[in-house]
Amino acid sequence: MISKILKDHLREHDIVARYGGKEFVVICPETRSEDALILAEKLHEAMLNASFPQAERMHGGKLTVSGGVAGYPEDGTDETELIRSAVEATRESKRSGRNRISLSRGRLDRTGAVTP
Repeated sequence: MISKILKDHLREHDIVARYGGKEFVVICPETRSEDALILAEKLHEAMLNASFPQAERMHGGKLTVSGGVAGYPEDGTDETELIRSAVEATRESKRSGRNRISLSRGRLDRTGAVTP
């Protein structure tokens, strides 16, 4: 169901991949961070409004989605930095109450601290 939602809302040249157990990575080439955040929020809303089988087994009877958006080059200049920034933005979504999307606040150094 999630794959269908992603396919229905993304462009043909965007890339979706499973990353870990419950995580997905969406790569949107030539997309500004602000536009990627708008897209992520639309995807989030579509997932929240979708009817999933066995929803009664989900927290609150509905799917919840916490996500993070990172952009190139402001949040990282290679895949490791970009993923690290997106993961930190996702952690911020979870710390802020879950079930939301957060935009990365800048590039992380190797210790995980945000640098301007």
